Amino acid sequence: MLWVLSIVTRYDKILVPSRSKLPLDMKEEFMSPEFLGDVVKKIVFPAAARGLIDYLIGGSEYRVYSPEALFYVMFKLAFMKDPETTRKLMAKEKKLNSTGINILAIASSIDLNYLTRNKIVMERKKRSGGKKEVEYILQAPLTTSPSGLEAFLVSRRGIDPSRPRPRNSVDMLHLLEYYAVKYDRDAFNKLLNKLKSDPRAQELIDEAKGLAILTCRLFEGDPEQELAKRLLSYFGEKCWGESEKPRYATLDMFSG
Repeated sequence: MLWVLSIVTRYDKILVPSRSKLPLDMKEEFMSPEFLGDVVKKIVFPAAARGLIDYLIGGSEYRVYSPEALFYVMFKLAFMKDPETTRKLMAKEKKLNSTGINILAIASSIDLNYLTRNKIVMERKKRSGGKKEVEYILQAPLTTSPSGLEAFLVSRRGIDPSRPRPRNSVDMLHLLEYYAVKYDRDAFNKLLNKLKSDPRAQELIDEAKGLAILTCRLFEGDPEQELAKRLLSYFGEKCWGESEKPRYATLDMFSG
């Protein structure tokens, strides 16, 4: 992804052939830095993000494509370093400053206000060196206990597990992770069938499986990795397919 961005952002304008039949005002528009900026924001960033996620999920039948899901994975990928450092970072609260969060929002084609409104991230104001700053915390579970997960759903995500209304696949992932830890397989399946009464639920469930697969594969040291493993086992799924070889990944792998 970083390689793609480095190529596109190397130029300050897009040239239109002189013989082009486009009107002059459109040619000037295409050649402007503003147009290039829009191309990067609306096309290149999202395409690079989707390409990266498609590569990481490999041959799985479950795709991760919605803006919420892309953002959630990309946020965690920002903390991918060497194995030891990654394990330490993944075990902690994950937060980014305004610059970092806006880059991820652009790459995921999602509005920052939507993310805070739907409690996928939490905005926190602080003072640093006498200046007011804003940081954004990813709302991801840091516990594997049923009681801790229930408290996380209610207080941090705004989800009532007894009367859930998942708005997106991130909601669905967290809800299903809680069900998988709280209940045995039979009770889990009953709750799953209740969720499926919503016509859109199956789409969210499938993408939640994709999120669980990526979490299981990539994020060593993240408490959610254990939750994802348990959830996948309830679906009869594994982190890696039979023909896939487990590998460790860092963002440096995609920079050139």
